[in-house]
Amino acid sequence: MSLPLLTRLRAEWAPSIPRELLAGAVATFALIPEVIAFSFVAGVDPSVGLFGGFP
Repeated sequence: MSLPLLTRLRAEWAPSIPRELLAGAVATFALIPEVIAFSFVAGVDPSVGLFGGFP
């Protein structure tokens, strides 16, 4: 990667770091009920599904 590319990427992502972290947290919390439901359908313990859902 060239230096101008890194500078451009930093300029694009640095101002929105809190927004990106919030989006990741919302997606993670939205995934929890889905993982639990799929673990019931698969016939495994929900803790196994939660453990497998978050690598």
